[in-house]
Amino acid sequence: MATSQLYRSLLLTNRWWVGLVGLTALLTASLFLAWTRPPHVALAAGLAGEHWYRVELAADHVGYMRTHAFNDTQGAWHFDSTTHYGLAGSAPTTLTKHLIFDPMPPFSLVSAHYAQNNTSSVKLVHSAGNYLATVSRQGRERQIEVTWHYTLEDFLGFESWLETATPQAGNAHPVKNIDFERLSITQRVFRIIGQNPTGYLVETNAPNSATTTQLNQNYQPVELEMAGIFKFSRTDQARATPATKVATKIHYLFPLSERLVDHKQITDLVLSAVPALPTILDSPFNTRSRPSQEDPAQHLDQSLQWPVGHAKIEALMDTLPTKERTPEQLVKMTYELLRYEEGKPAGSVLKALETGYGECTDFADLFTTLSRTAGIPARTVYGLAYRDSTSPAMMFHAWNEIFYSEQWLSVDPTWNQASADATHLKLSDTQSTLLIHALNTAPFKFVVNRKSYQR
Repeated sequence: MATSQLYRSLLLTNRWWVGLVGLTALLTASLFLAWTRPPHVALAAGLAGEHWYRVELAADHVGYMRTHAFNDTQGAWHFDSTTHYGLAGSAPTTLTKHLIFDPMPPFSLVSAHYAQNNTSSVKLVHSAGNYLATVSRQGRERQIEVTWHYTLEDFLGFESWLETATPQAGNAHPVKNIDFERLSITQRVFRIIGQNPTGYLVETNAPNSATTTQLNQNYQPVELEMAGIFKFSRTDQARATPATKVATKIHYLFPLSERLVDHKQITDLVLSAVPALPTILDSPFNTRSRPSQEDPAQHLDQSLQWPVGHAKIEALMDTLPTKERTPEQLVKMTYELLRYEEGKPAGSVLKALETGYGECTDFADLFTTLSRTAGIPARTVYGLAYRDSTSPAMMFHAWNEIFYSEQWLSVDPTWNQASADATHLKLSDTQSTLLIHALNTAPFKFVVNRKSYQR
């Protein structure tokens, strides 16, 4: 089942959720006297301290976020954030981030640490004008030199803009952001929706959904909403921490109105939900997976999720001659390396290889890693796929898109399909979240509107 990775990806890509709200610390009295503070430093005093946020999914309490900004005895600024959440169908996830900035101009980032569940992490240390990154996965480390530079001014770029530009509704501003997953600097664009008695209302466009954040007069987030489903509310520690554990398993099957005969021969399938789901899901679904139109070169990089080039991965690729590194052979290799175990996600590519089993997300992530190591662009995608049985259903699933022979192809290593059948329906993170919520609040089913077979 792909639920675990779906929402890990969803939360990892949100800047506010994993650390932007852990802003900066108070200047010491000596620093106030030493120089006239630039805008980003002057903002620090109002943004310091410890703050707790309650995390809800469609009104269900699923986790918390804690941020803490402080100034140490050496004058360096520390920004900590911890996000902990448990979504039905997956083990709890904990994301931590700790950034340290130099107390003197140009206020460079001197070190940073980012971790997922204490199993994968990235450490950055400023050295000779660049950064040395230590990537750790399952106890194994790899060092990479990073050539970009990042400062406190970059970190507080949006808040500084609010303070100095006094923007109006509709104005937007790009901000530099560290992507710890890919060890790169990305840009996020923040747009002003308007102002109210509390402060600014801001929108950030994520890849698959928009995040709306309410700031107070000190530019601190007091409430955040993503896709109208996930909500972060500033509160105290007692209300932020869930009183009970989230259920570890849910029914992840969506009933289908009829059994699909020879479903692997279907070329086109259109479904609709009965009763109708929220607006974003009202339209019928065409379940023919549409491969990504993105630049293939964007899907060759390594990340914490995909340990491309890792020694263990390279050793596996060495067993496959270059001329045999085709989609068919890579699917076959992935399928044979792992054993499918429902309800037992490995959680990472290296852990899956170590244990020899996993769920569909583990198969898909392993395939992405092997393919990229072989120099073939690939990505993991998530959505629904048909499960054939006497009680037919659509189920949450993960598979892959691969760029080969100048075209994007869909493959499914979990089911050993070098060409994924047409019942695979790729969903956005927002759609997936809404389906999870709908499944837990009211019974519904998918109805087959139309299906076409190969002639």
